[in-house]
Amino acid sequence: MSNPSLARVVVAISAYRSDAQILASLTRIFAEGGRSFAAVVVVDSLSDGALARQIAQMGWPVFYENSNINLGSAGNLARRLELAASFDADWCFCINHDGMFDRALIAALAAKAVSESRVGAVYPRRALLDRANSSFKPITSFFATVSHAAEGEDSEDVEVAWDSSNGALYGLAPVRSGVTIFKDLWQGWEDLAYGYQLREGGWNSYRLASVAFIDDYEYQPVRLLNRSFFITRKPPWLAYYLIRNIVLVVRRTGVGFVGWRFIAHRLSREVAFTLLFRTQKLLRLANLFRGLLDGLAGVTGQRRSQ
Repeated sequence: MSNPSLARVVVAISAYRSDAQILASLTRIFAEGGRSFAAVVVVDSLSDGALARQIAQMGWPVFYENSNINLGSAGNLARRLELAASFDADWCFCINHDGMFDRALIAALAAKAVSESRVGAVYPRRALLDRANSSFKPITSFFATVSHAAEGEDSEDVEVAWDSSNGALYGLAPVRSGVTIFKDLWQGWEDLAYGYQLREGGWNSYRLASVAFIDDYEYQPVRLLNRSFFITRKPPWLAYYLIRNIVLVVRRTGVGFVGWRFIAHRLSREVAFTLLFRTQKLLRLANLFRGLLDGLAGVTGQRRSQ
């Protein structure tokens, strides 16, 4: 069944060496009426051309673009929003290569978007499968520690500061007005920075508790002093961007003490988790402190060796 609100939505998917997952997502999208959207966009990096050929063979009306450089998550999100804004559409639903596609979820986000004024983003509640199916509590202030709610605890739709771009419905009016992604961050915190810029531009962001986006972000259960909790499970090279990009965002936004306190909290937490639980400790610690120094020095883009 067609939904008029979906005709104003571009579905934009990020790709990087993920052909099988992209094809699986596109199969779901077009099996469930993908032609009812304003457009379906895939932005890739350093592809060998196989994905484009397979999309063409399937006859799917996908706008596929491949970059000859690795865009990273920040550059990819920036390009997806730029492309989405070139279509006759109002909204862009963004998902990663392994992101969840759900027409009903997109319709709910779009319905919220059209019911409010000056909407920059609408986010779903994020159900974290790898973290005992908990969810992030609404992030109502920038540079604040993110906390988690148990299943069923978080039930209110609220205005928020920001959330992950994976599963977000972004307004295209802010893009057309000149609000941009910090693409030179390359990998990480670009969604926080974009949320801040939306707020500064007078655009509002909301999070719906009534719809859940299933997120398989990787977590590892650990125990300390008879207490169980979770830490993220990511490769050592990401530690560099985790700290560097927070520093860059804090410097650019000029938020002052609250931002530097956030940096100190994240750095101390990462050092502690690395020493206590993570593998490749020396490499991770070296990446953390190199990221801190490079952020203070204003170094941007992809790190040459990682």
